[in-house]
Amino acid sequence: MFKTIVLIWAVSAAEPVIIEDKLGPYESASQCFHRGSVIIRSAVKVTHFAIAKAETLCFEGKILKDETKEKDEYAYFIR
Repeated sequence: MFKTIVLIWAVSAAEPVIIEDKLGPYESASQCFHRGSVIIRSAVKVTHFAIAKAETLCFEGKILKDETKEKDEYAYFIR
């Protein structure tokens, strides 16, 4: 399973904006990178700043049930 994170650098900003995808994780790396491209296109449409760089990061990991919680909660662990 792959988790999507997008980094976007604006021309006037020293640090990137980090966007963490809440829809995933995804079964394949290609699905993960496709989701990142959708996030980047959406962010570019709504921003008022010049974008210097945008990058998608896909992390492979496992979905594990958190047994310490009363409700069915899951955590994502990166290998």
